[in-house]
This record gives sequence, structure tokens and C-alpha cells, in this order.
Amino acid sequence: MLVSPQLLRTVVFLSQLNDHGEQVPKGTAFLVVHPLTEESGFPYLVTARHVIEAARATGHPLFLRGNDNDGNLEIRDLPDFDAWHVSSATDVAVLDLPPIPGLDVVGISPQQFATAAFLQEHSAGLGDEVFFLGLFTAHPGSQHNEPIVRFGNVSMLPNEPVAVRNADGSFTPTSAFLVEARSWGGQSGSPAFIWLSPIREPGVMRIPRWAGDPGEGGVVEDIELPHLLGLVCGHFELPQDVAFTLETLRGAQVKQNTGVAIVIPADDILRELQDEELVARRDELLRRVKDSRTG
Repeated sequence: MLVSPQLLRTVVFLSQLNDHGEQVPKGTAFLVVHPLTEESGFPYLVTARHVIEAARATGHPLFLRGNDNDGNLEIRDLPDFDAWHVSSATDVAVLDLPPIPGLDVVGISPQQFATAAFLQEHSAGLGDEVFFLGLFTAHPGSQHNEPIVRFGNVSMLPNEPVAVRNADGSFTPTSAFLVEARSWGGQSGSPAFIWLSPIREPGVMRIPRWAGDPGEGGVVEDIELPHLLGLVCGHFELPQDVAFTLETLRGAQVKQNTGVAIVIPADDILRELQDEELVARRDELLRRVKDSRTG
């Protein structure tokens, strides 16, 4: 599988200031552009709920870390935590994003979501290839964002809820795919794409790029995108006994990454985007766009 460099433009990092005043990337987010008209869309920033909850608990604001149109690193302010629409049912958080011109980010259309109906129609499921893009905390990039790509396969379908750890350490039964792929803390919030075999080509779609006010139209590009399986929210760790040779330390347990990532289904992201409050805002903007064109 060859991943197009264009896909790296779908993700940004979320960062916070440390005690020394340095920007430290904490998690991954991606842009979803909900269509309004043929030429424009309503942008949302999507990440894992626990990323927002953990960031809020520090008392420090979140920043958006991305690349500008020349490929250079940009740090931009984000609205206060109260502006995030945080799901009460699953590990998803959505931000109704104000325009931030000059940032080189490509939005994913909900039409590219690999919903349960899409997976059934295309006989997709266990064993299909998956990859996700996100933050590798050991090397986020110093001059520009450097998303890492992780690869794997669908290993379990969301037939029964799995226990997902919350930011406070508690667990919540959550609908999720299990994917045979290693994830790490910074990859929480990463988009996970399912890549169908050549006989099930993803095709090319016209996707509104994030450029300027949605009501004023946007730059439209033809970009080949696979389908969004969902959002990476974490991975499973199991305790492993470790023996020590020193007499004072006879043994202990450490956590071992099982190599099984947890992916929140695209259906659940779509459900959050259909929240009454978010729909009302889109309807109001669409009304103003139509009024401006007929006035």
C-alpha cells in the first residue's frame, strides 16, 4: 500500500505550553468539512474526547500546530475548552472551527466515512488494511509538522463494547474496532483509514479545502482519499511480570503495549456531527449564504 503525501495534510497536532513556556504536542486532530454548498463546507476539528479532558485538567490552553501553505510550522490559538462539543457516549470531541486562513489542511467529507452500511455494501471488514496518521511524540518535527503513518489490519468488529480508559482513569464500555497496529499516546485523535483492495477502488471526490470563510466558498481540489474507518482513541496494555536480580527488588509489573489499537467507528463521529446544536448552526450559516446570494 502506498499512502499519498496529500493525506498528511488531513491532520494537525494539538499542543500546550509546558512549565518552561515551550510548545509540546499532546495529541492529534483532523479536519472534517461538512458540505454546505457545492463549493463550500463547514469545518470541524475532530479529536478524541480524552485528549480534550486531559488538556483541560492541566489548566493550560490548547493550540493548533500545523503547516502553512509554504510548509512551515504554524502555531495558532484555539477557542476555550467550553467551545468543544464533547460526546457523552463515546471518545469523540468536535470543535466548530472558526476560519484560520493560511493553514494547509485538507478536510475529510462525511461522504468518505466508512459507515456500517458502506462496509456491508463493499464486503469490507476483518483483515482489510488500515492505516492512521498522527503525532509521534519522539519526533513531531521542529520546522514543520511530521505526521507518522502506522499500518495494520482490522482484527475485531464492534459487535460488543470494549472497555476504553477515560482521562480520569475510569473505563467506559465503548463501541470500537480493534486494529492490529501499534498506537501511542500522541496518536489519540488520529484519523484511521480503511484501504480497500484494487477491485474496490476508493475513487476521487471533490472535497472543499479549508480556505477562508465557509460562506465565501473555498478552494476545491481533486484528492484521492480512502474511506475513514474512524478515530484512534488508544490501545490495549497488559501487565507483564518482570524479575530483578537485586535482592531488594524481587519483582514488579510493567505495562506492555499489545499492538492492538482501539478505533471509534466513523458512524459515531457522524452522529456527533448531527447533534441538534451543530445542525442548527449549519442551517443558520446556509440561510445567510443563500440570503447573501439572492439579496
